[in-house]
This record gives sequence, C-alpha cells and structure tokens, in this order.
Amino acid sequence: MANFVMSIGKIFLAAAGLFSTANAAATLFTNGTIIAFENASNSLNIIRNGSVLVENDKITAVVPASYTGALPSDTEIINLAGDILSPGMVDTRRHTWQYVYKNLGTNMTFLDYLLRLGPTLRVSDIFTPEDVYASEKMGLYEALHGGTTTVVSHSQVQWTEAHSDASIQASVDSGSRVFWSFAFTLSPALGQAVLTFEEHVALLRRQFERNIHRGTAVSIRFTYDTFNSAENTEETNAVVQLAT
Repeated sequence: MANFVMSIGKIFLAAAGLFSTANAAATLFTNGTIIAFENASNSLNIIRNGSVLVENDKITAVVPASYTGALPSDTEIINLAGDILSPGMVDTRRHTWQYVYKNLGTNMTFLDYLLRLGPTLRVSDIFTPEDVYASEKMGLYEALHGGTTTVVSHSQVQWTEAHSDASIQASVDSGSRVFWSFAFTLSPALGQAVLTFEEHVALLRRQFERNIHRGTAVSIRFTYDTFNSAENTEETNAVVQLAT
C-alpha cells in the first residue's frame, strides 16, 4: 500500500512514523499522487505526478505537473514518487482526555462506562492535572499520526482551574489545529457535577481572558449537552447568551 503523506500546516509521513514538518520556509512536494478537491464540481480531484508547494505552513500552489514557478532559495524538495499526498482529515468530536482509556472497559455496557468512568463521577477524583495534560497531548499526537490534523476536542475535564488549564495547554503545546471545546459537565442523572453551572461559566470566561491560545492553531469553543431538559431553561438561556 502506498505511503500516505498528510499535509495541512504540518506534514506527516504516516508509514515511517511521526515526523515534524520541515524547518525550511518552503517545501515542494513533487511526483506524487495528489488527492485534491474541485470546488466547481464539488468532488475529489486525483492528480497524478503533481506538485504541491507549501510556504510558511500554507499551501500556495497545487499543479498537475512539475512546478515551474519561482522558488525561495531555501526550498526543500521532497520526491513523492509512489506516494499519496492528501489533506489532513478532520475529527469533529474527540474526547482526547480519555486517551488513557484505550483498551479499558471492553466488557462494560455503556451505562457501566458512564457510571464508572464518566466525567461527572469518580474519575474526577483520580485524574490529576498532569494526567489530563499527558492524556490529551498523546491523544492529539495519535490523531496526527493517523492523518487527522484538525480535532474538535470535547474537553469534559472542567473540574478545577488546574485541570482546565492543563487541558488547553496540552492542545496548545501539541501544535495541532484544535477547536478546544470547553464542556459544561452537568449531568444530574449521572451524579453531582464537580462545579456548579455558575462556576463553569466563570471558568470558561477565565480561559478566554487568559488567551494562551493566541497566535496558535487552537481556538476556544464550548459545548452544552442539556438543551433538551425542561428543568434547565435558565441555564440554557444563559448558554445562548454566552454564544451570542
């Protein structure tokens, strides 16, 4: 099977392991099979023996042959003969903080999982901020290694300021493109939440004010899972106000 080269912002050679993008200001990929997208026909466009030019972490040219334009003097040229060049994939919901759960609970029912490992119960007493940081960062690296370069990270670890800080710091330090989604972890049916709704709001505002994601590929979002509850109309209205 052909090696897959994933590129958006950072380039990864999946067949050879995880590699950081080239240090050169410009990188030209030549002679590869390019999986591109054709806006006019709203369909994939497969380009044989094409070239892709990346300058300062941005794709600036995709051509169906050898690139003949001017190149910066320090351009690194990578021959992709026999390989496939593809845009990175997008994961629209991933619980990166649960990376350490891999291979755990395979004999559990979903209800057992929620009661034993869900974010509102005992796990909040077990996970330290350092655990959260390591788990989230490894989860994002695993995504990159598999060709997923953009992740919506459903961050349900809003138990304390330290846990929240560790979570977003892992996203920033990973170098990934992450929509860090602060999760209001409020599930009365599964047990008492660690923080009140008001404390969640204050913690979310604090992350916006800290602004540690500025200048990175991370952006802050938030998620709220109890819109369908007739008992939470005041909370729901407050969340709508936050969003607007």
